[in-house]
Amino acid sequence: MRFHYVLLESRLESRTCYGIAAVTVNDGIEVILQSFVDLSPDRGAVEELVRLCNELELSLCHLPDVIEDFCVGECAGE
Repeated sequence: MRFHYVLLESRLESRTCYGIAAVTVNDGIEVILQSFVDLSPDRGAVEELVRLCNELELSLCHLPDVIEDFCVGECAGE
């Protein structure tokens, strides 16, 4: 199955946060296969994550591990 990763944006009150979703197109409609919201308020960091996942053609089964590593890095201020 072909899919790609996209940036998600969510707003909670006055706070904006970004996440990632793996999506596929089925009959012209984007279908979310897996998503992680509210990963970081840093749009650039999540955009880079999305870019790398697409560039490296990250397998969907590895996305949770990558998200965990990303979040640990965010907490550590990397």
